[in-house]
Amino acid sequence: MTDRRHATSGPAPARRDALKLLGVAAASAALLSPLRAFGQAWPSKPIKIIVPFAPGGTTDLIARLIGTPMAQTLGQPVIVENRPGVGGLLGVEAAAKAPSDGDTLVMANISLPFAILTAQRAQRLNFDPATDLRGVSIAANVPMVITAPAASPAKDLREFAALVQRESGSHFVYGSPGVGSYLHVFGEWLQQEIKAPLTHVPFKGAAPLKQELRVSRHRSSVGLRWPSKRIAALHRLPIRSVLAARCALRYAPMAARSLRHLIGDATLAGRVHLGGDQLSTSLADIQAGKLRALAIAAEQRSALLPSVPTLREQGFGGIDIEGWNGLLAPSGTPADILSRLQAAAAGAVRDPQVQQRLQTLGAEPVGSDAQSLDGLLQQQRARFLPMVAQLKLE
Repeated sequence: MTDRRHATSGPAPARRDALKLLGVAAASAALLSPLRAFGQAWPSKPIKIIVPFAPGGTTDLIARLIGTPMAQTLGQPVIVENRPGVGGLLGVEAAAKAPSDGDTLVMANISLPFAILTAQRAQRLNFDPATDLRGVSIAANVPMVITAPAASPAKDLREFAALVQRESGSHFVYGSPGVGSYLHVFGEWLQQEIKAPLTHVPFKGAAPLKQELRVSRHRSSVGLRWPSKRIAALHRLPIRSVLAARCALRYAPMAARSLRHLIGDATLAGRVHLGGDQLSTSLADIQAGKLRALAIAAEQRSALLPSVPTLREQGFGGIDIEGWNGLLAPSGTPADILSRLQAAAAGAVRDPQVQQRLQTLGAEPVGSDAQSLDGLLQQQRARFLPMVAQLKLE
């Protein structure tokens, strides 16, 4: 007699195995579905481009120019966030330590390899550029231009060098967008080349440096040139008062520099004699006569400033270099996301309106692949490592 309860108490072994397989498949699908959804959903929130300099510079401008077409391609807003400081390293470090999810990028420029080398030498670099960052795309090449106040007596860099050498008792100041930036290294290298001292004043980006140059009158800090007795006679002043005033004028810049270290971005009241920026954001002021271009740091003269000689033409070819602006992402960003970011950035640079705007500003649109930026950074660090070591920059 057949035991019906036993026969119907559960499925047959084959059926049980089939149900187990279905259960495993369902569980696997449940586990994998969020991963697939994550991959398909990217980007699911706004993408941030960190600009490691103050607003208003070329790098900031290029990031904003390509941000809009990138947002249209990726389907999410692209937000530009300025994080200036330490020659751009603060913003780059923030990007290097951000999650590797494709939602955070950094728009760096030619100052990056110099800032990295300077910080490495001083043992204050808090990330590894070789392993913590990956190139996305070179957006544009922009030549650096060395500038001076419009009232500068020097017409080019050779004349400026001769002026500094001739007035050896004067106090000449050069500004830079920050410690370790290209202009910082350039200024230290220049004073060794011409064997005359220059004092470095770092700003929090190229825009505030340019503003300081625009108001500078290019007077050396020695002050008045007339003999003290003649000044005293003309103004009926005690000679001691005139000598005290001369002393104050002579040492005021030193006090200003000390105060600057305490309060940050205080103005030097028109006492910066040399600076520079990428051509894009200096061109309008140069053409309007508010700044004087002394040299172009590129292999060839700019078609927009054909009368301005290159560094090499003036005998300063040891530090001429092609300027660039490019996007980087944290290492570990998935390859497919990096590929989409590169395609979006390159596509943005190919946008006719973006290209026209860049070319008007003297920039060369590029839109390279990721490997080109990685190779460029490696090449420039290798080239300028001996120079930064020799200058003992910190």
